[in-house]
This record gives sequence, C-alpha cells and structure tokens, in this order.
Amino acid sequence: MSNLSFAGLGSCCALTPVYAVIGQVFAKKRPLVNNIVTTGSAIASIPLSVAAQLWIDWYGWRGSVLLIGGVLLQSLVCSVLTFNMASRCDAEMFGKKRKLFDLSLLKSTSFLMYCVACGFHLSSLTVVSVFLVRFAQSRGVSDLLAAGLSGVIGAVDTILKPFTGYLFSLNKIGCCAVKRMLILSGCVVAQALTTFCLPFAYDYGSIVACVVAYAACIGFNGALPLTVLAELYGPEKLATSLGLRSVSMGAFTMALSSLVGYYVEQTKNYSIPFFASTGAALSAGLFFLLANVCADISQKTTEISSISAKKGPTDEQPVFLEEAEPDNNKTQS
Repeated sequence: MSNLSFAGLGSCCALTPVYAVIGQVFAKKRPLVNNIVTTGSAIASIPLSVAAQLWIDWYGWRGSVLLIGGVLLQSLVCSVLTFNMASRCDAEMFGKKRKLFDLSLLKSTSFLMYCVACGFHLSSLTVVSVFLVRFAQSRGVSDLLAAGLSGVIGAVDTILKPFTGYLFSLNKIGCCAVKRMLILSGCVVAQALTTFCLPFAYDYGSIVACVVAYAACIGFNGALPLTVLAELYGPEKLATSLGLRSVSMGAFTMALSSLVGYYVEQTKNYSIPFFASTGAALSAGLFFLLANVCADISQKTTEISSISAKKGPTDEQPVFLEEAEPDNNKTQS
C-alpha cells in the first residue's frame, strides 16, 4: 500500500507541473507538443514491457521493482530542462496576480462532466493494461509473447501520436473545421468497440489484431484530453484543472480496478475486465459529449450577457417625434 501511495504521489508531482507548463508556454501548437511529450511513455513501453517480464523471471518481484525505480530516476535529468519554462510561467502568473489554486472551476457543470469523463477513460485504459497479459496467457500465449503485446501498443501509439498531433493543431483540414472534443468522443467510442471484441479472440493472431486496433484508437486520441482542457477553461487555470482532473482519475481508476480485480480473482474469468473497460469507455464518450454541450451553452450565455452589457441603457431609449410648429401666416388669414 505504501508503494502504491508513493508511486501515485510521485507520478502526480512529476506529470502535472510538466503538462501545466507546456500548456501555458506552447499555445499555438499545443496538440502537437502534448502528443510529442506523451510519446515518450509510448516509446519507453516498447522495451520495458519485455524487460519487466524478464526482470521478474530473473530477479523476482523485489528486484524488478528496484530496477524499474532506477529507470524512473532518469526522469530527474530531463525535468531539469523544464526549469527555464517553469520560471517564465511563474513570472507570468505572479505578474498578473493569478490564483495558484482556483476552485471556481467546481462551479462549472461542463468541467465536472469533463472530470467524470476523464475518470472513466483512464479507468478503461488501466483495466486493459493490467489484465491484457494475463488474458493472453489464459489463451495459451507464452509469457514473452504476452508481455510483447504492451510493446505493440507502444509502437502503434508512437507512430500515430506525432501525426495526429500535427493534424489536431490545425484549425481546419480542407473545408472542415477541427472539432477536437467531438474527435475525442469518437476515439473513445471506437476504443470501446475494440475492447468489446477482444474477449472473443482465441488465438495469438486475433489477439494481436484487436490490440493493434485498440492501440490505433489510443494513438489517434493522443493527448486530446489535455488539449481540450486548456481550450475550454483557459491556460491560466491549467494547473488547477489538471490537479482536479488527477483527483477524479485516481478515484475512478482505484474503484474500477479494485472491483474488476476482485471479481477476476473470484471467478478466474479474464474476459470480464474488457467488458468493464468497454462500459467505462462508452460512459467516458457520453460525458465528453455532455461536457462539450454544456461548454457551448455556457459560452453562448457569456457572449449574450457581454453584448447586452456593452449596449447600455442609452441604446434602447424610445425616439419621440417632434411636433410641427403652427404656421402663423395661415392662422392670421
């Protein structure tokens, strides 16, 4: 339990400030930069998925955890490079007297729905990542080939993320406007379809085909949840929104993973996690759509109120017609 607590605390303290800094510094190409940054985890998962299985076989769980901790320490070197960008963000924040932690986001209905959607989305991904290898082993796949499925996901994700990041950084593709929230919802629903088909795969080839389709949905999705967060609620509130989003994702992931894990241990049925992931992904797509609708309504309401405030009371005063003066010559005659 202490290991999980420190792992969650370290992940939150390491990732949240980085995404907040990137979202404030790179405003024009934010989707592309976010995808490039998140590509690092996909690249690392290719060798580490196989290496972790080998470490467990050679050194046991205790030794493999120590080795993974040594790999994670390398992120300290890369985090030093963000000090210059972080200092620029701090100067802008304190120069404009912004709030460091703004709880006004909790009053926004669209933000609450967005947090619920992110919680369902991450829990759907976590359940698949936890039980994918054991599901493949239950279908008779060897340990190394089963561990290599995570590398397949990382490879497809690595290839697609820079390409989709460039596409989503454009305002228009041809004559069609890029609506990132709708694309995000569509990718999540497509991910649900792939996880629903995965329990019906009984050989290694069909499992790989479902995994490739699943990875394509993840890669096409990219870092869109982070991108739309800055677009909907502003980069000045990005640190607060990322923190509240992380709380929601942690709560949903802990609840769903624990329930699914308990059910699997009781029944030894490794198909149930993928059906649970399907339901969570469909719920995430629905809440992403609702968050988009609520954000559009809130934006239109704000625009109407600002226009009416600019008009002022003088613009709608009634116009009175001047009465014609009587002609003195006609009255004298």
